[in-house]
Amino acid sequence: ASAIHDTRDAPFDPSRGHSVSGEVQYYGNAIGSEADFVKMYAQFYRFKTILPKTVWAQALRAGAAVPFGQSKAGSPLTCTEGPIQDSGVPPSERFFAGGDTTVRGFERFRLGDTCNGDPLGGEGLFILNEELRFPIHSVIGGVLFYDAGNVYRALDDYDVLELRHVAGAGLRLSTPIGPFRVEYGAILNRKPGDDRGQFFFSIGQAF
Repeated sequence: ASAIHDTRDAPFDPSRGHSVSGEVQYYGNAIGSEADFVKMYAQFYRFKTILPKTVWAQALRAGAAVPFGQSKAGSPLTCTEGPIQDSGVPPSERFFAGGDTTVRGFERFRLGDTCNGDPLGGEGLFILNEELRFPIHSVIGGVLFYDAGNVYRALDDYDVLELRHVAGAGLRLSTPIGPFRVEYGAILNRKPGDDRGQFFFSIGQAF
């Protein structure tokens, strides 16, 4: 089941309005699933023009996958990072973050726990984005942004105060198919082994 309320003035590059959506998915043996869990995801986007051609964009995304029955607990994993109890939620249905549309100081899907260097994903997700989009000259614009978020391997670890923080800036080139983006996000609370940040090149707004 899902619901959407959208007042944005444009679907791909809005300057005002908001979008709210939420969905709930059920997976269980009773309907032929090989795993038992309920997955919930909600997102809120808000856009406001605060000066001519200057837009303050905000995003909040949160999700939870709740395993039950035979999927209540996953198998133990032997990883170079240490022993980890895997989730019973299938990897294809877990939450992942990191990359040019979520938390921009991390490589794609590299936010959260890993096993032997590979991302595990998680049962919980929380992402907050704040972005100021402004004109520079002609078709060239700039952006200043702050991203915060985390992927929680198990719902027992879900804590919206335990976030990774990123600040960055970038350039936007307006094209007929959407803005071409060049951005750099720097991790503010680095941990051992973390890169300083990441460069991203992509087309379309981050959110």
